[in-house]
Formats: sequence, C-alpha cells, structure tokens
Amino acid sequence: MIFKLYLSKEKVVFLIWAFVPVILGGMIYVLWRPNTIRFLGWFDLIGIDFPLAIIRGYSMLVYAHIPEWIIFSLPNGFWAFSYAFTITFIWWGSDSLAGYMWLGSIPVVSLGYETMQYAGVIQGVFCYQDLFFCTTGAVVGLIAGANSKKRRKHCGKYS
Repeated sequence: MIFKLYLSKEKVVFLIWAFVPVILGGMIYVLWRPNTIRFLGWFDLIGIDFPLAIIRGYSMLVYAHIPEWIIFSLPNGFWAFSYAFTITFIWWGSDSLAGYMWLGSIPVVSLGYETMQYAGVIQGVFCYQDLFFCTTGAVVGLIAGANSKKRRKHCGKYS
C-alpha cells in the first residue's frame, strides 16, 4: 500500500515559516558555536560526534568571516520568530482563554530566558544583543503569523 501524504500549499508555507528558522539556528549552533555548549552534548550521547567533528572542521574554514552576531545572537532571533509565528498562526483571533494564554506566552518564552540570565536565575551570559534579536524575532513572528491568519480568514480558510 502506498501512503500518499497530502500537504496543501497553506500547510507547506506554514511548515517553512515555522521550521526553517529553527533549522537554520540549529545549524549555526552545530557548525560554529564552541564545543562546550550543552546542546552539542546530545551528539556525543547519540554517537554522531565524530562525523559532526569532520563537518565542523570544514565549517571552521569560513568562521573568521562570519560576524559574531550571526553566531551568538541570530539563532535566538530565529527561535523567537518560529515560536511567535507558530503560536500566532494557531491562536490569533481566538476569543478563548487558551488563545490568550498562548499569545501571552510569546514574550514570556521569547524574552524570559535572557531575562532570567540577567537575574542570575539560570546559567548563562546576559546580552543586550541577544535581547534585541529575541525581541525582533518575536515581533516579526507575531506580525507574520497574524497577517497569515488574516489572509486565511479573507480567503475563507479560517478554522
């Protein structure tokens, strides 16, 4: 039996906007962030640290030419965008308490991590540049998600 996966154009666009920034942010972490980051420890655990070391070796050839803000702050903006876009895409226009709670979680999740670093609640280094990228990513994601939802409603595809 052949399984045919049908994705409408709308779903494909959603998946691209929601997940490509996460993938790009993850690739930046994997390729150019220091080995001491806990995120990279998972690769040792699942046994792909050696192939990853080879890939990272090649990626270091361009490391000197990449601005620090791309390596250290842009991934945060990508992740904040993806979260805000996804939540807004799903919940924008909802009059339910759950909708308001999810939409309210956007600034908490997007800015909370950096704010907790500033307060010393969690380990890490607070950085205004990271805060800027998180804020920008969340605002742009919220606008993109809301505009997408409005467009769906206008076209009669509102759920």
